[in-house]
Amino acid sequence: MKVGLISREGTPTIALQAGSGWLDFSGAYQVYLLIHEKRATEPLAELMPLLEAGRMTPAFFGEVLMFLEEHRLTDAYRLDAPARFLLPLRPGKIIALGRNYAAHAAETGFDAPEEPIIFTKSSAACIGDGETIIVRESYGRVDHEAELAIVIGRTAKFLSEEEA
Repeated sequence: MKVGLISREGTPTIALQAGSGWLDFSGAYQVYLLIHEKRATEPLAELMPLLEAGRMTPAFFGEVLMFLEEHRLTDAYRLDAPARFLLPLRPGKIIALGRNYAAHAAETGFDAPEEPIIFTKSSAACIGDGETIIVRESYGRVDHEAELAIVIGRTAKFLSEEEA
């Protein structure tokens, strides 16, 4: 099972790969809420509401798939293979480290710093699959390498490794 955000007729749509095909999960979820929970909503255009509701799980996606099968709606939400995936989530903030290992610092002609160099990036720096990376001359040096860590969870402070 795979979940992604796609562009469908210019509209962000959640797509779910189940079995050999893709489904319009945004539309299916809208009908699920209307019939199963008696709530009318607009189709989802982002994944964050599912995450915030604790519904970004295989069990919940399976529940909606079962709902579609029980109501003979699966074919109504079948999609062609998605043409273009969008950025799945827009991060609230991006905190980055510069020259955080000796080999990379040496490549740039610097020594590794005693303390990490911390800087932020705009969330607009994130793009979806296949989108063009724009590098202007005014940017100066641009490194092609990156490490990525994603934290999705709750605020925490002073946790031991076991608690984290």
